[in-house]
Amino acid sequence: MEANTSSFTHCISLGCACRMGWSMAAYGLRSFSSPFDWIVSPLGAVLRTIENGFSDFMKHENLCPVPENPAVFRDTKYDFVFVHDIQESLEADYEDIRRKYARRASWFLEAAKEPTVFFRYVRDNEEIRYIQENRSYIESVIKKLNPRNKIIFFPPSTGNVNYLSAFSTPLFDDKVSFDAVLPPGKRLQNIRFFLDSKLLNDNPTISLIFPPFRDYAAGKFLAGKSWFIWGTGRHGDRIKTLLQEQGIRIEGFIDSAPEKQGKEFCGKTICSWDDVAGEARNLFIAIMDKEAREHIKALVRASDMRSPGAGTEIYDMEDLNKQLAGLSDSEILAMLSKDSGKHPGVPAASPPASLEK
Repeated sequence: MEANTSSFTHCISLGCACRMGWSMAAYGLRSFSSPFDWIVSPLGAVLRTIENGFSDFMKHENLCPVPENPAVFRDTKYDFVFVHDIQESLEADYEDIRRKYARRASWFLEAAKEPTVFFRYVRDNEEIRYIQENRSYIESVIKKLNPRNKIIFFPPSTGNVNYLSAFSTPLFDDKVSFDAVLPPGKRLQNIRFFLDSKLLNDNPTISLIFPPFRDYAAGKFLAGKSWFIWGTGRHGDRIKTLLQEQGIRIEGFIDSAPEKQGKEFCGKTICSWDDVAGEARNLFIAIMDKEAREHIKALVRASDMRSPGAGTEIYDMEDLNKQLAGLSDSEILAMLSKDSGKHPGVPAASPPASLEK
């Protein structure tokens, strides 16, 4: 991709789902919510929506709840699926949702008048064929508001799509320099926004999906110590992987569930807190529920007070993210520079997200 530090003003996600928005946020490429950040969207429908200026986007008569999940609704005209917007019901929440997406559409259209890079995570082989057959149309829509606009496609991480043979010229660019897409100062501003946002506060372990945060956090805040991990679910497994990748010693695993205690997990026997109280010097609480985490912290501190000489250093993902948010500008820029030549790591799963700037 040919670009320099003054080439582009904005980066905007075109879907196909939440994973693209997450990736852009973590790499300092996302500064506002666009209409396609958190919805499931076919590429052809996205392009038609942009082409008509969002004129019939979110029309009430086109929307219907998904029968098997009333918290999800679908736009029947465009086949968009909205999974993160309903609080009570579609009817009760419709006006708030409509206004929210109207704001996002307005931001999108204004931003795209300036030089913009659009990112699209490709869904499947069918989308590959669509791109192959509609290259001119895609270019015309992308450049409608500014002839300098560009689109970059990213392949699915499953490895099931044979994209290499689909085009005579490369479709996917896995050597995008993000500092060439947006200047470091702009990326720094976006990273600050991400670290302080509701997006991260509601989903604290999401920062560990992305190499810049994962590697820096482990090396700066967790290295040089041996850790007990409290929690043997999905988030405990994520923290375990982080420590193992960085060569950080894991002393053992703790779980509050009696049915898990005594069982093997990653080569170690899961224990209760009572088994290791007074022994555990460093504890990482890998549990999503905030109330449960606070209960565990209170339990550990009370236990330390009853044991002279005991003192347990406690971390959870909120603590780690606060440490990241407290980094200096130069530290964040150094962290980003290590990954400036790589495309966004697209997570395999997309946690719930609700964010607006």
